[in-house]
Amino acid sequence: MKTSIIILISLFFIFPKIVLGQKTNGVIIDSLPPDEMYVSRAFTVILSTKKYDSALKVAKEASKKLGLEYKTRGNYPSEQGGLTSDDVCGCGLKHGYIERGRNDDGQYISIEYSSNYVSFADGYYIVIVSSGDRKDLVQQLPKVKDHYHDAYIKNEMVYFGCMH
Repeated sequence: MKTSIIILISLFFIFPKIVLGQKTNGVIIDSLPPDEMYVSRAFTVILSTKKYDSALKVAKEASKKLGLEYKTRGNYPSEQGGLTSDDVCGCGLKHGYIERGRNDDGQYISIEYSSNYVSFADGYYIVIVSSGDRKDLVQQLPKVKDHYHDAYIKNEMVYFGCMH
């Protein structure tokens, strides 16, 4: 009897998310129309690596070479791999790592985790030097390529919906 009640209670909380939500990168997201769930962003990437220490070294080096601030955005490597954060959202909850591109565009250095982006290959720490509209990033790309010849701009759709 207890098992049946537990199963029913579990279904009450899980079933609506399965029916109403969609799973992307391991996270169940809202069932809003796609144009309301995602926003288009461009990112200037100078490094992709499986090793956080390598990404950190390049991020700090790039900060000096490019004269841009290095921001952790409260993120740090997780013991399980990837990034995490202890920051508390305005809603009072901890959401863990939230990828760059949600109201934080601009020119600054950050380390991001590729698995949280839809079209990036999974499992890489990526060093990003700017994010925003592609036309703005294209103008600064030659300066970045002076120091990082393999730098490139990648367009991505970033989840912008509710994190609850």
